[in-house]
Amino acid sequence: MSEDNFQDRFLEFIGTKKTTSTFVPKLPMRYSIGKYTKYKEFGMPDFEIDIIEIDENLNFHLWELKLLNNSEIWNGKVFGQMAVYDFLFTSEPWTELFGRFVTKYNSANHKIVGDIEHINRAIMNLSTDENTVYAEGSDDEIIDSDAAAKFSSWNLLICGGKGYELAAGYNPMIWSLDIISETYLSDKTPELTIWQFYEIGQNNFELTKMTEQSILNSNPGLTNNSLKGFKEDHNDWQEWIEYDAI
Repeated sequence: MSEDNFQDRFLEFIGTKKTTSTFVPKLPMRYSIGKYTKYKEFGMPDFEIDIIEIDENLNFHLWELKLLNNSEIWNGKVFGQMAVYDFLFTSEPWTELFGRFVTKYNSANHKIVGDIEHINRAIMNLSTDENTVYAEGSDDEIIDSDAAAKFSSWNLLICGGKGYELAAGYNPMIWSLDIISETYLSDKTPELTIWQFYEIGQNNFELTKMTEQSILNSNPGLTNNSLKGFKEDHNDWQEWIEYDAI
């Protein structure tokens, strides 16, 4: 299954679990409107943020999707990618950010999940900041303001596998990345949560948090589905794991 396929399935899945949130997929974040390059010459490429979540409290959350076998997870490049997305999003004046969301919604196949008005309320909420400073001669170009949108969390969604591949005691590399994020990202950086999203049957999926996966003990442990997948792939599973699934 491709990353785009996983994204479609995830939006269907999460829309039934977090009904008070709105999810916007593939929001373009061009570095310079009308003056940008797209991998043709040296310059800032034309980025798309995989998914932006707006929760019930009008907070924004970044979701970055990667296939399980994508090397950008394991070599740490995904951290830089999320940092660039965060910079582009938080440095965008609310007026232009609102325009991006409107353009996305008016596209032929926007795939937005949730209440569209939720987006409007979240963006318009930013425009009421009394400390906004506009560029000279402009009534919409913001040069200084606390009203800039900010991500409250970063979420790395690793797609594929059977649900045990990120477990403590099985995959020390992914846990090293979690430690690296705590050590090297600043206190101002949104908290990073790593998730795994995987298929457990035809059109049936499961979402687990990395910190709740372990083959070392049952609290946290593996779900029934991920334990089943582990046993399928490891004939010597009893040497690895000796507890019942959660």
